[in-house]
Amino acid sequence: MIVYLVGITGAGKSTFGKKFAQVLEYDFVDLDIYIEKKAGKTIAQIFDLQGEIGFRQLEKEALHEVSKLENTLVATGGGTPCFFDNMEFMNETGHTVFLNIHPEIVAERLAKSNNTHRPMLAGKSKDEILQFVRQKLDERIDFYEQATMEVLDDNLVDFRMLKSMIF
Repeated sequence: MIVYLVGITGAGKSTFGKKFAQVLEYDFVDLDIYIEKKAGKTIAQIFDLQGEIGFRQLEKEALHEVSKLENTLVATGGGTPCFFDNMEFMNETGHTVFLNIHPEIVAERLAKSNNTHRPMLAGKSKDEILQFVRQKLDERIDFYEQATMEVLDDNLVDFRMLKSMIF
């Protein structure tokens, strides 16, 4: 069984995912890190060399590879559900959980973090990050809302209750 976490960049998919994977007694895979290891390049380098389309193709291939794993929780990239048939594929091969975190909270997190691994945010101010988050959320919400479950506040989640809802 695979559980996929989806949501906007900075929603906390990796942090939340590591904690939830422990409760599930699952392995944890961060899809971006998986892609970087496979490609031998950072996400930023892949974007520079192959552009977004090249990156999205690698992402799709990686998604299909990790879908074959068992007892694994996968933190996807923010755009993963929005390209090709990725969201449909994730719903067919596992459970999907949308981390629906308020844009201001996401922007605050992103402004405090080192965004060198997020090429679309590098060098942006907090206000620019908030604008970016809102724009991307508007563009992607229809994909995210196709998830089988939704989490509204990742800080208040009862992981055991969430586990029982999935299984």
